Amino acid sequence: MKVVALAALLTGCVAHEASEPGPREGVLGSPEDVHTAAGDYAGYRVLRPCAPGGASFADLGVSGTGSVVPTQAMITAAGTEILQLIGDLRLPGGGGYGFACEAGFGTTLVLGDWRDVDTAIARVGPWIAQRDLALQVAISVEVSHAD
Repeated sequence: MKVVALAALLTGCVAHEASEPGPREGVLGSPEDVHTAAGDYAGYRVLRPCAPGGASFADLGVSGTGSVVPTQAMITAAGTEILQLIGDLRLPGGGGYGFACEAGFGTTLVLGDWRDVDTAIARVGPWIAQRDLALQVAISVEVSHAD
């Protein structure tokens, strides 16, 4: 019985319906404030929404198309650098190593304002491309508890 319950739980975590996120109470802006289109760019692609099988918490992602597959240590270091890159945006958080927007692992950004998502993508995508990384960055927009 425990095995069946665990299998059902894991299936629910992994096989989620891919759809655009809706407005969230307490979050600034809305998904409609994001104007960057999903698709391929020079050295990276934008995923909107995240691919089925990716992290269910992520709203969208930036995935590098480079030839350098980062190790866990490289992903963690990249997460720290990316947080510095977006340090002026509202509620920059995340970093580290974990599930990403597609199946596999990467790093995470947590923003508190949908209106900052385009800026984050415009900084993170080229940063990944310049380093020729096959790095995934999951982006989640959540309520700020710092206010």
